[in-house]
This record gives sequence, C-alpha cells and structure tokens, in this order.
Amino acid sequence: MPLLQKTLASFEYNLPDFVIGFAVADIILISLILGLCLWAAWNPMSRRHLNRVSFRLLIYALVANLACSGCIICAVKLGPGAACAGTVFFADACILFAAVMFFSMALNLQLVIMHGVNGQKMEKYYLSAAMIMTLACNIPPYAAGIYPLVSCFFLITTGALDLNSILTPEVNWRLNILDLLLYALRPMTYTLLAATDHSFLRALRALRGSETKASATPVQVTASTLTWSSSTTSFTTHPSTNCDTDVKLDSIEAEETDSEGSEESFTRQI
Repeated sequence: MPLLQKTLASFEYNLPDFVIGFAVADIILISLILGLCLWAAWNPMSRRHLNRVSFRLLIYALVANLACSGCIICAVKLGPGAACAGTVFFADACILFAAVMFFSMALNLQLVIMHGVNGQKMEKYYLSAAMIMTLACNIPPYAAGIYPLVSCFFLITTGALDLNSILTPEVNWRLNILDLLLYALRPMTYTLLAATDHSFLRALRALRGSETKASATPVQVTASTLTWSSSTTSFTTHPSTNCDTDVKLDSIEAEETDSEGSEESFTRQI
C-alpha cells in the first residue's frame, strides 16, 4: 500500500504537466496542418483541389480542436472559479462542435451521392445545426453548475470511468491516465487524418508539380503569310500553325474543359 499511495501521489502531482504536454503537442501539429492548408488554398494551382464541402467541414473541426487544446491548458492553469468553469464550458463546446462536423461530413456524402442533394447549399445548414446543438447541450449544464473542478481534466464523457474510483481505487489512476490519453490524442488523431485527406494530398501534389508543368507547357506559334491578289489589288492573310499543333486542339480542349467542369462541380459538393 505505501508504494501504491506514493504512485498515486506522484500521478496527481504530475497530472497538470501530463495534460499540458499533450495539449501543446496537439496545438503544434494542428497549427502545422492548418498552415499547410492555408498555403495550398492561397496558391491558385492547388486551390481548386480544396474546394470541397467535406474538406471545409474538416477544417472547421480542426479549428475547434485547436481551440479545445488551448482551453485545456488554460483550465489546468486556472484555479476553481468562474474563469475555470467558463474555460471548461468552451472546451466542451469545441469538442461537441467538432463531433458534429465529423458527423456532417458523413451525412453530406450520403445526401450528395445517394439522394442527389446539393452539398454546397447544405453547408450552411450543417454549421447552423452544429451551433444549435453545441449551445443546447452545453448551456443548460453550465447554467445549472453541475460541472465540478475535475471537468478541467476529464471534460464530459469521463463519468463512466469515475464510477470506478470508489470501488477500485488501485485501478482508477490507470484509468485516469488512459482517459487523459484518449482526450489528448483525439485532436492529434483527427489532425493526422486531415493530413491524409485526398483533397489535401492532391493540392500538395499540384503545388509540387506546378513548376514542372509550367516548364513543360508547349508554346504555340502562329505565323501569317501575305499574298498579292491582282484581281482585288489587296493582300490576303493565310495563318499557319506550328507543326506540333493539332488542328482539332481547340475542340478537344473544349470537350475536356466541359468534362472537367462537370466533375469539379460534383466534387465541390462532397
């Protein structure tokens, strides 16, 4: 028992540093991915690959997770009081908002692919529903004051693990570590998934290949020949193209543009 008590005391003493360490790692990783997304969205070569409803919802969720990690650090530093309660309320709201965004991504794919709904028109409804659900699920408990100080560390869904604290105190501290790991790794996991998103990867490939594509683009040269016509006493212009230019190039490019336009229009909805 003395060894167990010493371990529990050491865990409780180092718990704030434990939480802050994971929160800082989350902030760094999310900021890095958001910075890359901002760079890709700023470049015209890769911007069109990111013009998707699902990707924008993913960015909203990442911003919410970033705010949640910042709130966790503030909650650890603050003592009991209104400031701590407000920080925990905002952190809980960010977690719920991010969860609704991920649900909206799956719902949007179902509506667009299976039912032919315009995803771009539904985007504002996803955001409105997320805000309403976030406020409806967080304001009443916050107003009732049912969140204790332990919520600064364990947030909303730790009630099931807290039930074991009385019956099995020797196991509870291990469950607390696992619980904190799950909450700390949640933003990091979603950030890594965002980094492997197909739209984001296509945008990065477009950025990497933009210079190569620009240097390999053929240049069309058009020359004009003037001939004398004695009947009309005027010059007649005969345009000619370079030998590597196809005569049907314009029509082919028009067809490809129409095909790509319809494909991009559908892609933007999902």
